[in-house]
Amino acid sequence: MSNKSVRSNEQRSKWAIISLYAVCGGSLIFLLSNSLNFYAIYKTENGLSFSNWEIDMLLFGYSGGMIIYGVTYLICAVFFLLWFIRSYRNIQILLPKSRFRYKPWAAIVCWFIPVWNLFGPYHVATDLFDRTERYLVSENIMELRPRYDIVKGVWWGLWIVSGVIIRVSQYHIGNFPDSYVAHSTFLMGFLLSALCALFAVKMIKNYSEMELLWKQSSTGTNLFKSTVFSHDNLLDSNM
Repeated sequence: MSNKSVRSNEQRSKWAIISLYAVCGGSLIFLLSNSLNFYAIYKTENGLSFSNWEIDMLLFGYSGGMIIYGVTYLICAVFFLLWFIRSYRNIQILLPKSRFRYKPWAAIVCWFIPVWNLFGPYHVATDLFDRTERYLVSENIMELRPRYDIVKGVWWGLWIVSGVIIRVSQYHIGNFPDSYVAHSTFLMGFLLSALCALFAVKMIKNYSEMELLWKQSSTGTNLFKSTVFSHDNLLDSNM
């Protein structure tokens, strides 16, 4: 396939949304499993002993919740990044004369470089939405939709805040394992993480709406016809 081919992003967006719902559920399961720590703290503070059944329950609950969350998080990361890079790559092909802030590969790399990962993904997402929205508005295909920016902003805000809360609370749990406040804050972080996943779902749906408008418009259709458009498999060598 040519490097200038536009590839369908519909399947990737669907799988990204499904995986985001899955990680949202995984976060809630992990949250519930960690709530068992309050029971353990209560018994420890009151000098009560643990039965073998209680110990097994605590270990199984925590490890089970952690495994479920870890698996759903990994799957979600893969599908979200596949959608993200495909979206950013397609828009650069369709608007070759626009000056984009980053190369398509930045949609993945920006997540893994320290410091840059605090703002890079949001900048790439903003560039993606702005370029697409500007084109649609300039062609009188749609009007400005500020709510798209609000959803995107809340998504990234929750991602940063939940990450900070989780890491800070983990540090305090390590130093004060019997602290109700530290454990409560930790659970709050995962609750915000689940909410972040829901806003990510809305963000993908918003962008999918713009993609659909683009395809259905006469100019957008011509742009797609001017390149090689294929409904390829979800996973391919050319992301």
